[in-house]
Order: sequence, then structure tokens, then C-alpha cells
Amino acid sequence: MWSSTVRGEEECGEKEDKIERIIAALNGCSGVIAMRIGMEPAKKLTKLGIKPVNTYDMIEDAVKKAAEAM
Repeated sequence: MWSSTVRGEEECGEKEDKIERIIAALNGCSGVIAMRIGMEPAKKLTKLGIKPVNTYDMIEDAVKKAAEAM
């Protein structure tokens, strides 16, 4: 059975580490295209000068949308 409940500090910390690794990998990027992004990761990216662009479009349209948003 799947549960969306965090089961403890260890699990929560692992999630934070994963987000930090992803953000570190985006270092030097000016934007990122995402289908879904949480408020906190979006705030962290914006603070680092990386513009998150949320879209459910086809990749060609998503890239155009992101380019226009820059």
C-alpha cells in the first residue's frame, strides 16, 4: 500500500538531500522546465536566479514557452 505520509525525520531528510542535489546540478542554468514543482524548490531556484517554468505542453511548445518567459 502506498502512503504519502512522511514516516520520520530520516525520510524527510533524504527528500531534502535529493532536492539539494538536483538544485546543485542545475547550477549555471537560467531556467528549468518542469511538469510539477513544489513551492519550496521553486523558491530556492528563483533565489539562485533559475526561473522555473511549469508546463504540461509538448516539449517543443514547452521550450518556446520557457524561452518567452526568460
